[in-house]
Order: sequence, then structure tokens, then C-alpha cells
Amino acid sequence: CPIAGTPCDDGQINTLYDEEDGFCNCQGLPVNSIIETCLKIENPNDDAEQQGNDNSMYFTSTDFELVNDGNRGDQIIGLRFNDLSIPQGAIITEAYVQFTVDEANSNACNLEISAELNPNADPFQNINNAFGLRVRTDSISWSPPNWTVVGERGDDQKSPDLKDILQQVVDQNAFVKGNAIALFFEGSGERTAESFEGDSGNAPELCIKYKICHEDLVLNSSLSALSGTYEALNSITLEGPLAVENGLTLELKAPNIIFKNMVEATLGNILIEKVGCQ
Repeated sequence: CPIAGTPCDDGQINTLYDEEDGFCNCQGLPVNSIIETCLKIENPNDDAEQQGNDNSMYFTSTDFELVNDGNRGDQIIGLRFNDLSIPQGAIITEAYVQFTVDEANSNACNLEISAELNPNADPFQNINNAFGLRVRTDSISWSPPNWTVVGERGDDQKSPDLKDILQQVVDQNAFVKGNAIALFFEGSGERTAESFEGDSGNAPELCIKYKICHEDLVLNSSLSALSGTYEALNSITLEGPLAVENGLTLELKAPNIIFKNMVEATLGNILIEKVGCQ
């Protein structure tokens, strides 16, 4: 069998990024379908604190404060997630970080979350102001509710939707499947969460929902039947002769819809929406 990850063609119109799985199977990702992937912190050096009083780095804490740590000041928390199984240019529909409560906190807390604007975030370094030296995306605000139950891992410990800042990362030309992404939390107040060192099973987890789309899609007579929804970022071309299935609907979503030759729809319906895949 070819080595896993070897590009191939599975012969399916509704998949992209086809590759061998290492067991003689060629498989692609389904287009226009929501795909979810979740990653936990997997390395003790991938969650770290940059202390607010002197900008020094702290890698071995059994928990971390978001973000006030007493006489250490308002610190910056960095989380690095490895091996994202997301292709470059994927459309992110939802993304969040899930935390677990390590200590109860009920004070006001206002956080700003940003990502490193780097197609493959480097491992964190033990140098002063390591996080301040990294180029960032835009930021998203979060005022988490009170955390009152130690061990709780629910909606109150879930960040707001981070899709807009992660989209800035995966849209970079050099981003490829398997790269790493880094997130940073700063602001004021305190919520205390489990770290990898404190409880690896309840370490921070990044979950991303995404979809992939054809840029230009051609529908032709190789299709034995035609119905369902097709989306593309740029164009959909119908190369007849084609016929929409009896009593069913063909839905096309793309900025440009091009008809070539005959497309029969007297027994079915065609719906056209001039939008890109989203």
C-alpha cells in the first residue's frame, strides 16, 4: 500500500484533498459538509504563563490563572495546539476552547483572545516577553461567568466563537494540514483553569468545525443522476446533457453559474443562489 498521506484520486466529485490512509484506501474530505476536529494540549510546554510583573515565562504550573495571579500581576496565557487536521483555506464555521475549573472564582473577569498570525506556530520559548514578540490576529472579547464548581467543564468554561481569528490563520498561503496554532489570553480578573501538568485529561481543548469547498466545480454527463446541493467558491459549470431527477431539486450556490448545452428540469427544480460557499 502507498504511504499514508500520499495524494490520490478517489473518483468522487464530492470529496477534496484525497489521500491514502496507509491501508490501500484512497479517501477524501467531503465537500460542503461540516467536519469537526478537537485537540487537547499534549505537551507540558504547550501551555505557559507570561508573568505580568516581569514578563518572565512559567511552564510548570499545575493550573493557570486567566489572568491575574496576585503579586505576579496580569499575565498572558499561551496555548499551542499541534497537528491541526485542517487544510489551507478551509471555511471555519465555529471554534472554541474548552477549559476545566481548577479553583472557584467569582470576581469580574474581562479577557481578550487572539491567535498568532503564523501559518505554523513555533514552540514557546523560555525568554522574557516571548508572547509579546509574536505577531497576532485581531482579538475577541470574553467575560466568562463565575466559575463556582471545581472540576466543572461546561458551557460557562467555553470560550466565545473564535472562528474569525482562526480563519485569519488558515487563510495564509503557507498554512497546511498538520501545522500548529497558538492562542493567547490576556486582560483582567481571574478564572483558574486546569493545565496539562495539573490534569492532562482535562487540559484545555480546541474544537473547530469547518467545511471545504470546490473553487470551480463542473457537473457533467458522468453523473448518472442530478439533485441535491452543490456549492463552490467561484463557479459551477453544468455541461449537458443533464436532467434533474424526477420530483427533486438541484440547488446551486456560487457567484457564477454557467450552463453549457441542455439541462432538463421539466420534472424537477433548479434553485440558484449567487453566493460563494460559506
